[in-house]
Amino acid sequence: PARYRLIPLDLFEGDAVYRHRAPSRDLADINFIYKTPQEESYRTEKNIISSKISNVTFEKSLMVHASFLHPGKEHLHFIAAAPNAIRGIPVYGSVWIHGDHSKHALSLLFKNRYGKEVRVFVTYISFKGWRRIRFTIPNALLSGRENLKKNIQFTGILIESSPKTQASAFSIMMDNLILITDSKERMYPGNEIDDSWP
Repeated sequence: PARYRLIPLDLFEGDAVYRHRAPSRDLADINFIYKTPQEESYRTEKNIISSKISNVTFEKSLMVHASFLHPGKEHLHFIAAAPNAIRGIPVYGSVWIHGDHSKHALSLLFKNRYGKEVRVFVTYISFKGWRRIRFTIPNALLSGRENLKKNIQFTGILIESSPKTQASAFSIMMDNLILITDSKERMYPGNEIDDSWP
């Protein structure tokens, strides 16, 4: 339906800039590499995104290579240098992840309309290869609908170490992080009245 919009939070073509906070300075890196999923469903998604957004090459993905020396007690935080403002009500999201079976937890970080940070859990990296992961939106991110002058913001990525693993390095890739939003938020009581001035 026309009320729903596809919002690309990051297609990981290297346009966005992230700063990282890592537990180990010796092994923590983030790069954009020329490698993307080869699945048919990825090509279908790519065509849908291309119909909405022009000049996207879909050539790269985000590569994260880091280490946790104290599993279960450390995390890796990637902060978006320029937070991405989101219009509308998020309904659900999806992202492609290339896992290495490291079992670490991956979440996305947002700020709701009150400016409060909200952590959105995506998945445990308990698989190998590419997977498209669909994630749900917690109510904490949807609060503040009455504050329509403020937008929700995507602020970064969080990887939390699993206590079920040994101290070691890990590598994952991410591609096509998108949200589906509902523009119905503008339908607040009284919105049906035409208040425009001639």
